[in-house]
Amino acid sequence: WCQIVQYKAVVSTQSTGECRKLGNYLIIAVNSDDSVRANKGPTRPINSLEHRMALLKELEIADEVVILHDLTPERMLEEIRPDVLVKGADYKVEDILGRQFAKETVVVDADCLDITSSKIIDKIKRLGNTENF
Repeated sequence: WCQIVQYKAVVSTQSTGECRKLGNYLIIAVNSDDSVRANKGPTRPINSLEHRMALLKELEIADEVVILHDLTPERMLEEIRPDVLVKGADYKVEDILGRQFAKETVVVDADCLDITSSKIIDKIKRLGNTENF
């Protein structure tokens, strides 16, 4: 998610670079382990919330890294009321939940969409190592 609320941004990790260009305050919302499991299935997440949060904080690419406990970002977006909401190219604008709370919605063609956890898991399965998936 990438949203800018008076220069604030809430971002999906796939498009942080693009989001950073759109404002001067970047917030990355990281799904909790429970919300990832509910959205992606019982074998997810691959990396724990603690690891994902630590990595993002260590990279120092955001002004804030927060936990998204809900299954969707709508409640958070309603609270933040961003100027800009940015999502990766794997989303259609009309399918973006919470977009009504942003003044503008931008879809970014992010090159790193090829390295999502889902695509890595699919590649492992194609290579025949499906024991833990």
